Amino acid sequence: MTSLCFAKVNLTLDILSRHPDGYHHLASVMVNISLADGLIISQSESEEIRFYCRDSSVPGGEGNLVVRAARLFYEAADGMNLKLRRGLDIHLEKRIPMQAGLGGGSSDAATALRLINRLHNSPLTAGELHQIAAELGSDVPFFLTGGAASVRGRGEVITPLVDTPPLWMVLVKPDIGVSTAEAYAALDAIPDRESQRATHKMEAAINKGSAEEIIMRTGNDFEPWAFERYRDLAILYDDFMMAGCINARLAGSGSAVFGMLGSATHAEKVARLMQKKYSRVFIACTVGRNEALQYE
Repeated sequence: MTSLCFAKVNLTLDILSRHPDGYHHLASVMVNISLADGLIISQSESEEIRFYCRDSSVPGGEGNLVVRAARLFYEAADGMNLKLRRGLDIHLEKRIPMQAGLGGGSSDAATALRLINRLHNSPLTAGELHQIAAELGSDVPFFLTGGAASVRGRGEVITPLVDTPPLWMVLVKPDIGVSTAEAYAALDAIPDRESQRATHKMEAAINKGSAEEIIMRTGNDFEPWAFERYRDLAILYDDFMMAGCINARLAGSGSAVFGMLGSATHAEKVARLMQKKYSRVFIACTVGRNEALQYE
């Protein structure tokens, strides 16, 4: 079975209270975008889960979320006394930059869960797949829903939203990386910090179907800290705005930044400008739920 694994951007990211166990309560609107990895999963005669990727920077074995997703799927099946044939060959074509805040690994893992379940004639329910996804990581459950959705709690509470109108963007992945743990710790250290709480207004804008309002209501609580801590990110944001973007945002906790445009033509123009300075530049558009969940 074959599927694309679409990246995501956070149109909003509100970092709220911190749980005693260290996790944070958040509110976010996420949306799939057309930048995507490719995944092929087939059954094999062996009893092994074999993972292949031509990109040597992608970890294999238990260090890879796709492999972990497969193992957790079979553990769940064992708990239900299901006798499933185990051998899998998994081929990943990596296109989404890593450590960018675009959810590439999470998308790969969620797509793997969907495809493996289909290979076995769907023995696990959507709820059971969701439980596995939440165990894998806070972004993974979103990718089982796809399209546009509100995400709350630790990332496990998903509310599907209507598809957005086409939103064009240019993304740049700079050479620097941002530690997610450092980003959360830095916000926790700010006394009396207040969230932008942009998510509720974004939900209303999406329900109205106004691309202009969606673009203007984006927000990310990590940005003030990230742009102060990493000067290159602040410069990248400025470069986007000077290139003519309507708005620009940090992707998740970083380090990618995306500029939002009104059309594909405008996106292509901005991309050409950004390519003069940056090596990893991507053009993308939002993806609806039906397209995000397609497979062959």
